[in-house]
Amino acid sequence: MPELNQRSRDKLSTCHPDLWVLAEEAAKHMDFIIVCGYRDKKDQSKAYAGGYSNALWPDSKHNHMTKKLVDDKLEMAPESLAIDVAPLPLNWKDIERFCILIGVFKACASILNIPIRFGRDIRKGDYGHIELYV
Repeated sequence: MPELNQRSRDKLSTCHPDLWVLAEEAAKHMDFIIVCGYRDKKDQSKAYAGGYSNALWPDSKHNHMTKKLVDDKLEMAPESLAIDVAPLPLNWKDIERFCILIGVFKACASILNIPIRFGRDIRKGDYGHIELYV
């Protein structure tokens, strides 16, 4: 059975808990990686400059922060409302596999009652982007 590798889990750890649940469920059905979770200002600027994002810092759902309790103090911490995923084996040009993966995420999100939308719904060619629809 497919499962998320440690690098994907590390990226997912910077995301909203609903995305953790969704990705874990999707990983039971298809092998994929988490390419990106939270993006700091430098990474978001780089993604925008490279044409991989249409949002400047801090306007992407990848840039979301929340208050978390750390050592009895409230601190701001990353909690991305979006992930970028890619099917394995990795082939950036295999759009059909991306569409199959998105179908898996759609089915899992429906079963788990997690509202999401996809990059392809937002802008042309953004097949691996999944975000909470809040």
